[in-house]
Amino acid sequence: MAFSASNMVLWADGNAEKLYKYTTSSDSMATVLADGYFDSFDEQCQTGDVVFIEATDSSALYTMTVTTDDIELTPLSYEAPVFTASTGTNLRAFGTHRITSTAAATYILDDPVVGSTVTLYNDAGTTTINTVLLASTTVFFDGSNRKIEFNGVDETVTLRGLTSTLWGPVASLNSPSLATT
Repeated sequence: MAFSASNMVLWADGNAEKLYKYTTSSDSMATVLADGYFDSFDEQCQTGDVVFIEATDSSALYTMTVTTDDIELTPLSYEAPVFTASTGTNLRAFGTHRITSTAAATYILDDPVVGSTVTLYNDAGTTTINTVLLASTTVFFDGSNRKIEFNGVDETVTLRGLTSTLWGPVASLNSPSLATT
């Protein structure tokens, strides 16, 4: 498919730079990032503008470098924070959380933010069962499950906020278990 100006929404207009959101329900990220995809939009934007792209298979932030009839996109990235999980404090809906309890413990994960990514890593060094539950009873990991059990060393799961009520498992290592409550 081709770029569609109707899919480009101005989210914020600062003093110099703008923030756009581009959503496509028919193009993959590879298609959207192909040379020339955004070139017809070059007169509406400028170097330094940022676009949040939601493609059919992923989403990400990019900065724009604009010249006549050409827009180049550069990934906008950051160093995701690493937190040491503690009971009694909710796990934030972003970053990496190291679960280090050697005694069975239960942790609470905040509700998802659309597009956010969180990684939960069982670094307890034992086979103690550590459990992560969701903060709200209306939020799920995959449509039906609300609990992750880490039963072994180095078990990891990465989740992406698909909606405000759904965490989508993106990847897992060493098979942590999803379960209802």
